[in-house]
Amino acid sequence: MTLRFLLIRHGQSVANLEPRKLQSLAFHSPLTELGRLSSQQLGREPQLKNLDLFPLTLCSPSRRTKETAYHVLKELGYKGKVVLDEQLLEQNWGDYEEKDIAEIWTTETKKQIQKDHIFWKPPNGESVRETTVRAFKALQSMCSTCAFWEGKEHRETTSDVILVFTHSIVIRGLVQLLMPLDPKQFDEIPCSNNSITELIYNVKSSTWQVGPVNQRYMLGLTMSWKLQRPLIVDSIFTVDKKENQNEIIDQGPDKQSM
Repeated sequence: MTLRFLLIRHGQSVANLEPRKLQSLAFHSPLTELGRLSSQQLGREPQLKNLDLFPLTLCSPSRRTKETAYHVLKELGYKGKVVLDEQLLEQNWGDYEEKDIAEIWTTETKKQIQKDHIFWKPPNGESVRETTVRAFKALQSMCSTCAFWEGKEHRETTSDVILVFTHSIVIRGLVQLLMPLDPKQFDEIPCSNNSITELIYNVKSSTWQVGPVNQRYMLGLTMSWKLQRPLIVDSIFTVDKKENQNEIIDQGPDKQSM
């Protein structure tokens, strides 16, 4: 059995229009008009319309992801359930949340980030790797749920396509982890608003494969949509069921990185 996770980044939000501030936990930031239209159009995209979706969808509980999920799923005519999971929230910037970037991006902070990369942690916040670990747990839980359904004598669905509405750092962190890429390459991973990144899980072999990354459907001046050529990767990440998952993926900069 193979599961396809389609990770969808939320549409453009009001917080996205204030790039000088760190607002990853701008929990109540709504979509802009462009974000709403883009999400609706994404739900009309034939590549999604023609999919037989698993009747459970995962979604970060932030307003911008919930609104994105609402518009996309409404256009798809989705009849399943949506599970709000806090493990899919964006990275917590702790004391730096809502602060002006120019104020906190000091020379010393930049040096520390360059040294630690995805393991750097803001005061009272969390690192990219910690964000990735909790999000990965959400996907693992869904894998267990789907494996249970697969083993039932009368399976309720034949679909193995699962939608996940979440955030940029979550998606990029999962791609970096599962390819795997050098931590220094994290910032090179693209993730646009309303883009789709695919992760594939083989239940029998417990392996993960990264599919197309950052598939984008961009609204042009003529209100037409164009599918951009995605970055295609083909790497396998194997999880040993006998080992502790946190130990496997939560390693610091001085340890062997995945």
